Amino acid sequence: MQQLLMILVLAIMKLEPAWGTPKPLYAGFLQARGTDALAGNPANLGLPGNPFLSLSLLDFKVGTWNNALSMRLYNRYSGKYLNEADKEELLDQFRDGWRWTGRAYLPLPLFCFTIGKFGLGTFMDASASVTFSKAPLEVALRGFMPGDRLDFRDMEAQAYVISGVTAAYAHVWDVVYEPLRSWGFSEVSTGVALKYITGWAYARAEVPEGELGMGEYYAWG
Repeated sequence: MQQLLMILVLAIMKLEPAWGTPKPLYAGFLQARGTDALAGNPANLGLPGNPFLSLSLLDFKVGTWNNALSMRLYNRYSGKYLNEADKEELLDQFRDGWRWTGRAYLPLPLFCFTIGKFGLGTFMDASASVTFSKAPLEVALRGFMPGDRLDFRDMEAQAYVISGVTAAYAHVWDVVYEPLRSWGFSEVSTGVALKYITGWAYARAEVPEGELGMGEYYAWG
């Protein structure tokens, strides 16, 4: 007998700052259950622990992250004398510029639900990103000497607003491959998600591009 379980998400706001590699705003790839699985991993709708019925009334998620700085990097170099190898490694973290991204994700109230292994949801998704040049960091770490050139072509800014509908389904298969069964695997869940997306706005800022060179007595750009 299946247990009927309803998840009511009431006025929940998740503020999730993340450092380093950009991270999604929904629950983890393996941990997502219920309506979170629509955006995370539809195969999770077939896993144990997934509620038979889930309904999102209001679930607003906001996150921000960058592509270079992390707590690991901070703990490694904080208070340390930097040799040339350390400086090269730091600059390599910013090789594509220093990009900051913010994102807001809103499953629309009453229109995001799962029943058994099937789910249907509508959502709004907005994101903005700004990429700063690594040139100031190069000056801070190496200085600016005659013959040096600073490249400012890694700057950009863009934003978008989209909405969409997601339909997802999961199917559970019995494992018949004996080596997998000997390792304790008896079932495997596979999932598929179809999305229809509508774009509402997109903007890309024109930012200055160029380079700055240093001569013996003057600088030019």
